[in-house]
Amino acid sequence: MRFARQVHGNQSIEKTTENALRITQFYKVPVPVYVGAAKPMLRTAKHCAEIHGSTGLDSIDGSHGLPPCSDEFMADWETRYRRLKAVPEMFRAIRAEFEERKTKVTIVATGSLTNVALCIAVYGDDLREAVEGIVFMGGSVREGGNTGVQTEFNMQVRALTPTSAPPSSSDSHSHSRYALRSFVRSFVRHTDGSRSGAARDR
Repeated sequence: MRFARQVHGNQSIEKTTENALRITQFYKVPVPVYVGAAKPMLRTAKHCAEIHGSTGLDSIDGSHGLPPCSDEFMADWETRYRRLKAVPEMFRAIRAEFEERKTKVTIVATGSLTNVALCIAVYGDDLREAVEGIVFMGGSVREGGNTGVQTEFNMQVRALTPTSAPPSSSDSHSHSRYALRSFVRSFVRHTDGSRSGAARDR
């Protein structure tokens, strides 16, 4: 893991950024956190407080699931990373990894895909050359949806295949040159992450 870039989704970009910072400090994950897209490319922003709470990372009693970051940690982040934008930093990190190790990178997106879509749109073949595929969380196979009968939240707000775009538009089909893999809702909830579990739920 080289970096964490935040995006709208479970909650607003301000809250998802705070959550990422709390996670990286609490679990001592030494990666930079970049602020990403605050809303989808072609839709209004939709959050999911009914499932993830007012913070986006609620505990059972409704309080935040992790302690706040220390003043020292926040001051360091403000100085080093606050003004940097997620999409260009994402591209630089992917290209650097590809050029240094001569190995393609897998993008893992656990939120809405707006940052990924913007990176594809802006950097085109320079990004594609360095990327093996995109793994994203979303969809539902056996359990139905969590924001509708068959609607799963992450797929509802995804940006790579916007339903409002015409079939011929390049942005709605820019993902077709990438290998896409999805971890569906039943996998995330019930599997231990093993190969056998993945095979059952893919």
